[in-house]
Amino acid sequence: MYGLLMALSLVIVLLTFISYNQYLTSQKFMYLFSRFSPKLTLLTMMTLRFVPLFIKRFKGIIQAQSLRGIEVEQGGFRQRSISLVKLMAVLLEDSFDRALQTADA
Repeated sequence: MYGLLMALSLVIVLLTFISYNQYLTSQKFMYLFSRFSPKLTLLTMMTLRFVPLFIKRFKGIIQAQSLRGIEVEQGGFRQRSISLVKLMAVLLEDSFDRALQTADA
């Protein structure tokens, strides 16, 4: 039950960031919040930039895995959940690897 609630909260956070990115541009965000805390505004903008990139990479991983025969849309709820967790593990590993490459550069 705890895992289900954490997954639900992750989905809600992702949907919030997606809707935010559609309606509020970075210039509007900077204009609204830079007066209060410029450092926090910059940090928030950098964080929000990675959410669409994260989703784009996840879609790419889903496409690559579907070519290998791993389908997320097939099977029951349990089988789809297991497939999504495996894909999320691949996504997190890829993100950590890219972060290490960026830090080395």
